Amino acid sequence: MVLVGWSYGAAVALVTAAQHPELICGLFLYEPALTTFVSDPADAKAAADDRQDMLAPVIAATKAGKVVDAVRSVPDRVTGVPGTFDTLPPPVQASLLENARVLPVAFAAPPPPKVTCTQLGEIKIPVTIARGELTRTFYRIAADTASQCIPGSRLLVVPGARHVWPAQQPSAFDDALREFLAKG
Repeated sequence: MVLVGWSYGAAVALVTAAQHPELICGLFLYEPALTTFVSDPADAKAAADDRQDMLAPVIAATKAGKVVDAVRSVPDRVTGVPGTFDTLPPPVQASLLENARVLPVAFAAPPPPKVTCTQLGEIKIPVTIARGELTRTFYRIAADTASQCIPGSRLLVVPGARHVWPAQQPSAFDDALREFLAKG
């Protein structure tokens, strides 16, 4: 099975590949939201600081019961660009708003299991880790470090893209995924 993931889904895919490599024959990940394998202290601090800056307002709005406001701010915060939510395709906006009720549960969930660079180094399947050229520090460090930890992995840097690239340009994302699958 080939796992494809974006953001938290990519983090889950990394954990799965590290814990159950026998189940996976390929990984295509866009900006995994996981940094437990980042061992460089400066990178770890930069990623943690950026994550805090990115999510603190969303968490505060969620705790204040302003869940719809929080959901609308997520795309803006993860890209660092105000107004991003309004640029998303209407079906993506609708999906985010329809699922707003789960945001408090998401922030209350335990963190994913820790995965080390050594564990990622044991992954011996085809792996592409993609990130946007203009992505936030947290996702850049996560993607770059994960790729460095996995021998033979490919780091794909998407020109001009940020964290919501798969939603803003789904056909381009699909093309990158198809290219990965074709190389199998």
